Amino acid sequence: MRHVDDPRPAEAALPVEYVDVGDRAEIPAAPAGWRYLDFLGGTRHLRCYLVPRDLPRSRFMAEHPDQLDESLHPIYDHDGIVARQDASYALPGFYIVSLDRQYRSMDEMGELLHLRVFLILREIRAGLRNRLGVEHAHLYHEEKPDESSNVHYWLMPARTDVTEKASVIMRLDLRKYLSQFRFPTERDTICAYNRAMRDYLHAVDLRSRDALLKRHLEGQFPAEV
Repeated sequence: MRHVDDPRPAEAALPVEYVDVGDRAEIPAAPAGWRYLDFLGGTRHLRCYLVPRDLPRSRFMAEHPDQLDESLHPIYDHDGIVARQDASYALPGFYIVSLDRQYRSMDEMGELLHLRVFLILREIRAGLRNRLGVEHAHLYHEEKPDESSNVHYWLMPARTDVTEKASVIMRLDLRKYLSQFRFPTERDTICAYNRAMRDYLHAVDLRSRDALLKRHLEGQFPAEV
């Protein structure tokens, strides 16, 4: 077990305990009230941080950006919505769109926020095709009973060069498919994809369009509390 060196002054430092593993099956049992959050990185495949059980992953990433590998730096981050490479699986171009604020289910989100999320998802999907050559992708939304659960969306390339079953959700063994991609092998590709996607989202002026959509529709929907 080791600790991350916090870049802030010593009096403000909050070291985070972690363990590096080669597979999720190697993650040790956490003390009562705690859990390990796994992230691509470290010396093997995953770096797993010990955090309170109810802490959402998105909050940890927002509070500890300097502890994340470069491959997990956002491709888009604006006004409460963040998009980045999936934190646990090294499939290049597998992007997660998540929210700074915690929502347990989609219907708890405000309507305007929901519309903004789907504008961003659409443009990321377009970038996957236009910059990365991804012809087929799956979109997932997951809700869980865990206290740490937070609304997020998977936009996952369906790599038929890896398995012909990838293009049909019901035929795809998701865990087996995603586990084929190992971080030490895929890291450079993930970083290259991220740079290409940032360039694309800048070229289509997504940040300005996102802000314009919000300004245009504010007042037409109930304000979030």
